[in-house]
Amino acid sequence: MLPTPLLSVYEEYKKDTNSVAAWLASTARAAGCPLSLLTDCPAASGRLKGKERKQAKLKLSQASNKYIIPISKFVPLAEYVTSRKDPAISVPACVISSIERAISARAGFTTQLSHQEEPLDTEKNERHAHFVTVLKRTRNILRSKETMTPSPTPAFCSTSEKDITDTANINRFASLEINQLSEEVTDMMAKERPEPAVNDPNVYEAEQPKTFRDACDIAFMLSKDLFNIRLEITSSWGHFVDGEWDVSAAALASNTALDLARFIIHQAEPVFEPHHGIVKFFAMFNHKSAEWMSRFSPDVEGLRQQFYTCATGALNACLSFVHNKRMKGFPPSLSNYDPTVSRDNMSDEKMIDDEFAFLENLFVSSMNINSDAKGFPVLDEFTREVARVLESEQMSFFLLFAGQVFLDISLHIRKDALKAFDKMQQELSSIESTLDSYLTTTNQASKEATKIIHDIRYVLGFIKEDQSFGDVDGAARKNNMEPPLPNERHRLYKLSPVLCGFTTFHFRARVYEFSTRPSAIAVIQDVAHLYEALYSEDVLDSDWQDLTEMEIRLGLGAIFNSQSDFERPSGTKGIFKSLALQKGASVSALKRMMNLSNGSMQVSFPRRTKRTIGSQTPLSVFFMDRYVRDSGRADMRPEDVERLLSLRKFEFLFRGDDGHEYSIVTRNAAQAEVAKTVLKPAKPAKLFPHELANKLGQDLNKESVMFAFPFLVVENLCQEFLRDLSTSPSLLAMQQANSMRFGLPDSPECIVLFILLCNLHGLPIKEEVYKIAADLFRSKLSTCWGRAGHNKMAETWQLDMTFCRFELS
Repeated sequence: MLPTPLLSVYEEYKKDTNSVAAWLASTARAAGCPLSLLTDCPAASGRLKGKERKQAKLKLSQASNKYIIPISKFVPLAEYVTSRKDPAISVPACVISSIERAISARAGFTTQLSHQEEPLDTEKNERHAHFVTVLKRTRNILRSKETMTPSPTPAFCSTSEKDITDTANINRFASLEINQLSEEVTDMMAKERPEPAVNDPNVYEAEQPKTFRDACDIAFMLSKDLFNIRLEITSSWGHFVDGEWDVSAAALASNTALDLARFIIHQAEPVFEPHHGIVKFFAMFNHKSAEWMSRFSPDVEGLRQQFYTCATGALNACLSFVHNKRMKGFPPSLSNYDPTVSRDNMSDEKMIDDEFAFLENLFVSSMNINSDAKGFPVLDEFTREVARVLESEQMSFFLLFAGQVFLDISLHIRKDALKAFDKMQQELSSIESTLDSYLTTTNQASKEATKIIHDIRYVLGFIKEDQSFGDVDGAARKNNMEPPLPNERHRLYKLSPVLCGFTTFHFRARVYEFSTRPSAIAVIQDVAHLYEALYSEDVLDSDWQDLTEMEIRLGLGAIFNSQSDFERPSGTKGIFKSLALQKGASVSALKRMMNLSNGSMQVSFPRRTKRTIGSQTPLSVFFMDRYVRDSGRADMRPEDVERLLSLRKFEFLFRGDDGHEYSIVTRNAAQAEVAKTVLKPAKPAKLFPHELANKLGQDLNKESVMFAFPFLVVENLCQEFLRDLSTSPSLLAMQQANSMRFGLPDSPECIVLFILLCNLHGLPIKEEVYKIAADLFRSKLSTCWGRAGHNKMAETWQLDMTFCRFELS
């Protein structure tokens, strides 16, 4: 799978404590341990009776097969396990190492807080110390029966100056010193965890402590994970600005990173419930942390970014302001925000005003899109979260985090703030011209194809004209209000490069899906087979560069009827057989045409093969439901992203019959077999969330080169070529005179098969039909016809196609 064996610090801590609890409980039960050791006993006063007492003793319903193991039971369970004599129970080394990791994770933030001058509540401190003491006592008891020597206990340490060198240029806040896990801890996380006893079907989890100090520890772990995710997202947009990543790859990777952040946040939220919730707790936690770190760091702006100061203040103010103004019937007014103004000479006060202006504009623009504008093809996660917060009228910690992430991106690409918007506009104009050209050239396009194109063009027009601006503006004027977004179209797109990337992906994917339909492939395959036959006969002296590009991106298996992406048909017989089978000819019809037997019976082609040329973009295809078909939010876990990345070694990914499951078809060139399996739940992820997002962005960037190739341009030119070929007077006359000999129907769709059969059977006209086809190819290839798709993509991407080939390798 993937090489780096790490995940979220907080998630690792939970898995360690849960795995120890599961091993202790299941091992003790297998050895005959009474249930009283697994659960809390009823209190002495207020004694329960009968059924109520029984349920309290079991703690949870037996039907659920799930037990919550109190921390207070760790020591009795450990003593019970080690006291067994017949047979004696050995303790795997992974049990000890899991406990040691949990102790180290718990001790990390306690050490940092102990340096602060403000004393902690004595009772809360004692309860926290008791938890760590229980883990230490459990470890010491189990060590007497350990099967291997445990690894040394690691400790937390601060990030060194060397560690932050590579990230310091991402954002000013990236250079701040923050206590993180040491390499020893992260190395230990790679080791295995204990498994429950064999044949125990029950689920055991450790009790989740919720004291104030527990919340502080979890907040420290969560802050580290979220901090790294922020750096990774910002780095993605640095790759885009530097021309290394496509805008869609940066957007998809960023949004997936936000998904992972939301997953971690939701996992930790219960810890903060007894302390007024995660939003209020983190407001206090960040304030205290910033106050403490300000003693050592003179970087006021960096501290403000690291601890969400402006994001928290601006978004809370927006929510309160919007609620109050809604009650009075007034729209919110916006501060002026101009990303083209440099921040280099701004005072700290001016910088704060600038950051507040960005967040206000982002929030209100998102609010207006959600409430008044209809027809947006796709929304980013900040805009979606704004809608949920406005509905509940309660601020969410995820919105504060997402707002800070968008502010990070804006500050990092400040001088290139509109580059994503310009890229989107350029891409949409290119797609629109391609669709218009297709409709003009393909006069006989099916009604279904024409409808699809008109649907795409309608939404394109909506975005280009920013119809949402008109909707919001009209709604305000209808209610005798000042427009909330005066003289500013595409405001949300200019503020959100993520939204620009999504929109680019949306339209690119819709055109890609249309371009890879079976009928489109059939046209390209006809011309490709004829080109291959002529080229093998050395009658062509020019290369068809677009075909070469498609073979690089798709593999030969998508163009020819081969079992391998590295195998092309050879000789006229092999080329003819490949094309006839792709057209749907039966084996008996194939033999009849090749042997000229029973030529009076006409061959029919009832179907085309269903193979699509979208087989090499599994990651992009996976995201189409969300960003093309608008399936909405996807709660992706780290293991989901890792499983998605593993699809890179597969050839196809397609929707199942129920519309939700995905199937994988693997390549096997040796046995030429196709195996279908449904995605199964994966093992726990082995990468940190920010590392998963980076890996996903890299792979999506490679796919975007192929995903964005203008296959529709090539299909259009192939249609034009076949039309010119089938209307050649001399070739048409020869086809009408000889098609019945092969059992072929006299139609333009069979013109390439007719030419190949003339050569295969050595008819006297074979040289003439080959000359007509070769002359037409030469005349086309002498112009830009053979590299029209190549040129189209080069204009849009503004890069050398050699780079594209390098990315695909």
